[in-house]
Amino acid sequence: MLNSCNCTKPPKGWYCPRPYMHEGPCATRPTLFTRLKWLVGFTVVLVICTTQGTAQTAKYRMHGPGVLNDLKATPGAVSTRTAAQLCAKTFRTGPIRLVTEATKHAACAEYGIDKAGCVGAKLEIDHLISLELGGTNDLTNLWPEPYLPKPGAREKDQVEDTLHRQVCSGTVSLATAQHEISTDWYAVYLTIQSGSAKK
Repeated sequence: MLNSCNCTKPPKGWYCPRPYMHEGPCATRPTLFTRLKWLVGFTVVLVICTTQGTAQTAKYRMHGPGVLNDLKATPGAVSTRTAAQLCAKTFRTGPIRLVTEATKHAACAEYGIDKAGCVGAKLEIDHLISLELGGTNDLTNLWPEPYLPKPGAREKDQVEDTLHRQVCSGTVSLATAQHEISTDWYAVYLTIQSGSAKK
């Protein structure tokens, strides 16, 4: 359940799904079990990074249990494709999904993950701004996103699909969708889960 509050000064023990909003819903007070899940999730991410031998220049952010990109290393990058082009029935991401192994390893290296731990059961090289939303294959739009803790990489896919539908239905502008997913995809996920997201 979401409660209305001033997100610039949420009540003690509460947090805001969209911290950049001045007014809006605050998520319910996290339970002890929820806080423990967040701690476990942060520990998993920390282990992934610290057990690697690669020099780390980027750091994951956390929003509750959600693992977020480093805003400086991975701010996102977009193409010149318009909403009309991205929403066309003939549009496919296959022909433009061109990420070399070297680029994947470079993305991992930024977050302190070596080749052995790059891509596999624990994480995927994700387009921060998805190709369906006009993202590019540039290194600044790629990051090693963990599957765990949940919600993780697979749940972010749901966010990408929802935002793409919103853009194509005209309920959200392409620029807004790109900004939301690149700054805090988990905030959008919370909105979707609350049922307040426009389809």
